[in-house]
Amino acid sequence: MLQQDLQYFIENRAEHLAIVHLTRRQDLSIQRIDDRDRGLDLLVTIQNKGVLTGKMFGINVKAKDAAIKDITDRSQFPIQKGIHYYQDLPFPACVFFFTMEDDRGYYQWLKYPLLANQTSETEERDRWYPLDDNALEQIVKAIAAWYDAKQYSLT
Repeated sequence: MLQQDLQYFIENRAEHLAIVHLTRRQDLSIQRIDDRDRGLDLLVTIQNKGVLTGKMFGINVKAKDAAIKDITDRSQFPIQKGIHYYQDLPFPACVFFFTMEDDRGYYQWLKYPLLANQTSETEERDRWYPLDDNALEQIVKAIAAWYDAKQYSLT
C-alpha cells in the first residue's frame, strides 16, 4: 500500500471517529464539508429540542498512526498552519486529533469562544486536551455561552 493511500485511510478513519464522538450527543447536528482546502472538515450546529439554533462551530480533523506518549509534548501533535484563517471565522473552531494505534482523541481550540470578560485565548489555543464526553460537554457549553453573550450584547 502506498504511503499516500495509507494517509487517506487514516484521515478518513479520523473523520469517522470525530463523527462518532459528536453523534453521542443528541443536541448536535454534523455536516461534512467537501472542500477540505477550506481548513474545516466538519460544521457542527447546536440544537435545542431537535431545532437548529444557529449556534455553530467548525472542526478540523487530524490524525496519525502512533499513540501520544506525553500530552504536554507539543511535538507529537500536528502543527496548525494558517492559524490566521481560523481567527477570521465568524464562529469558534477546534481541531480534533486522533491516534490510530489506540483510538484516543485530543482537541485544541483554533478559535476560542472568547467572552468579553476574558482577555486572551492564547493559552487555550496552545494546549491539547483529551477528547471525551466531558470535554465535548465543556466545548458545547463554552460555545453556547459565547453565542448567548454575543446575542445579549446586540440587544
